[in-house]
Amino acid sequence: GPLTKYDSARRCSFYWGRCEHAAPAFNINDWFRSYPLNVANTNITIRSFPGVFSHGEFDKGSALLLETLPALSGKVLDFGCGAGIISAYLGSLNANLSFTCLDVSALATKATELTLAANNVKGNCLLSDGLSQVSGKYNHIVSNPPFHTGLSTDYDISEQFIIKSKQHLSAKGSLTIVANSFLKYQPFLEQSYNQFETLSKSNKFTVYQCINK
Repeated sequence: GPLTKYDSARRCSFYWGRCEHAAPAFNINDWFRSYPLNVANTNITIRSFPGVFSHGEFDKGSALLLETLPALSGKVLDFGCGAGIISAYLGSLNANLSFTCLDVSALATKATELTLAANNVKGNCLLSDGLSQVSGKYNHIVSNPPFHTGLSTDYDISEQFIIKSKQHLSAKGSLTIVANSFLKYQPFLEQSYNQFETLSKSNKFTVYQCINK
């Protein structure tokens, strides 16, 4: 039907439209995209949907994180899993890892399910606002945590995640995150873990790690 743009201001636009014909039936499989990815000389297949983090391209921060991570063992929590790249990569390297992949987006958890299946990696996908639906403890928590609400920088999601992550780590378990270097995560890391280590740094991103002692 007709669609008219009436006004715009700053970053917003106002449209008015009228639906004159019934929309076709929605089939989620019509929207997913599949693409190959090479991470640190390991080939994986990514399945994704529009609006999911890493849809169609690999974030350079996540690349630095995966290139930096030491060998892991045991149970891994993938916080803000997006399209499931982190778990797919780690699971391709070590079939003995156990994954819980968490995101606030249902499209992201669906994409992760498809990505894990495409790479023969086993994992449980969990829809959760922050860590609210997480129970139990993990040997490792790995994340490229979100820092946007809409177009604005928002520390609250990552702040709460970092502060509460310790209660979901086993003794000597690790929290490893990557962040844009301008983001001030250090105070949150020190507040929860007393100290942190910088594992790697590029001109734009930094990889931090804390150990639950």
